[in-house]
Amino acid sequence: LTLSDRDAVVYKMHGDVSQVHKAVITRDDYEKYELTHSLFTTALQGDSVSKTFLFIGFSFNDPNLNYILSRIRISGR
Repeated sequence: LTLSDRDAVVYKMHGDVSQVHKAVITRDDYEKYELTHSLFTTALQGDSVSKTFLFIGFSFNDPNLNYILSRIRISGR
């Protein structure tokens, strides 16, 4: 996920063209996201404490993004 020698890290929450079979596309994919992407979710939550994020191509209605952001808000209390 992160590389220490890079200035910027790109997080691809719903997949990458190089791994099409892992793309999050269907409703079922979205519903299973926390189970199938738990390491990614944990890493993103951890990095959110010390890094600045720019969200590109995301609606803030995205259920997975909203879940992660709510977990960050809850843990920050």
